[in-house]
Amino acid sequence: MALTQTRIVGPTTLGATSAAIYSPTSGTIIIKQIVLTNYSASATTVDLWLLPSGITTVSNGYLILKSFSLAAYETVFLNTSLVMVGNVSTTGDRLHAVASAGSSVNVIMNAVVES
Repeated sequence: MALTQTRIVGPTTLGATSAAIYSPTSGTIIIKQIVLTNYSASATTVDLWLLPSGITTVSNGYLILKSFSLAAYETVFLNTSLVMVGNVSTTGDRLHAVASAGSSVNVIMNAVVES
């Protein structure tokens, strides 16, 4: 088994409606860092959900971040050990995200990928 550090998401801009931003197709992924950058002149918030395999709808029960506030032009680095499991034949774990203002927040995610 090999462990490889890699960027799995981004940089990509979050939208104003919830959307999947990452879903591993196989193996185990450990998200080590989430970088959020508000590149607008106004404060905004971010919601982030981890949907376990088989769950298709976001809800408060799967929230990782709720109304996480970012000041204008702020960048935050969130260090995590968030484990995700992929599955090629069915829906594996998925990350969904939304920003309170579309086209204002970029996200980058770095992880350790087990292969």
